[in-house]
Amino acid sequence: MAGVLKLAEEKHLVCQPFDFGKGYVGVCFCCDDCCYLFNPKPIPCNKGTLIESTDKATCINCGKCVKVCYFGARAMKGARLRVNRRRCSGCGLCTDVCPVDAVTMVKRG
Repeated sequence: MAGVLKLAEEKHLVCQPFDFGKGYVGVCFCCDDCCYLFNPKPIPCNKGTLIESTDKATCINCGKCVKVCYFGARAMKGARLRVNRRRCSGCGLCTDVCPVDAVTMVKRG
């Protein structure tokens, strides 16, 4: 199991536990390939209690966080980072890759 967790961390995958009822439970390490979160009729996802907070004064607009945001909450518009917090799942992958620690996770309000 430790090997799976290490690989998920290296690949910046989202650890998403699920419970579909009737004994069908598990943990998915979400990516943007095929997960139910990306189907045309997705099953509602619990976004959790945290959400991103980006310090624009510290952000260097490198775009690294955009590449790991499977939920489309982060995008580059020209040379500037744009954040759509409504799309943030609270996974925290953006905090892992930010080279200047401009992104933190805060309580969802």
